[in-house]
Amino acid sequence: MWLCRLFWLLCTPNTPDTVLQPDVSLGNCWAFQGSQGQVVIRLPAKIQAAMVTIHHTSEMDSELGKFSSAPRDFTISGVDEETEAETLLGAFTYGVQKKPMQTFPLQKIPRAFQFIKIVIQSNWGNPEYTCIYRVQVHGRGTATSHWPEDMSSANKNKN
Repeated sequence: MWLCRLFWLLCTPNTPDTVLQPDVSLGNCWAFQGSQGQVVIRLPAKIQAAMVTIHHTSEMDSELGKFSSAPRDFTISGVDEETEAETLLGAFTYGVQKKPMQTFPLQKIPRAFQFIKIVIQSNWGNPEYTCIYRVQVHGRGTATSHWPEDMSSANKNKN
């Protein structure tokens, strides 16, 4: 059991759906191998995305106060459902010296997307894995949006 606490990545592999859950306790993240990866989130309806919030664990929760597995540089794009063309909405850096929950304003694009793609380009130095704890997309629904009963649907993938 102590081995699993020490190497939690090997003992409790979480699926990419974990980034949609509100629990950001230590180890309850989507950990992918290396420092580069991506996740595509299918929103319950098309929205004009205005901001994205990224969560990592707090310093108090982090073992030894290290955040090397936190995402560092990343981009956010809207993805067209039919053509799969991507529209860059912003490039950002998650700051480990700041609060664990950070909100990033997106470029104002006068169109709505149902798919948001986050591409992690680097982390804060961990050569083995990167952890994403939670992602929230904020925006405004379009006049034709129909919100389904099950709003937890997501389609994700990794490089």
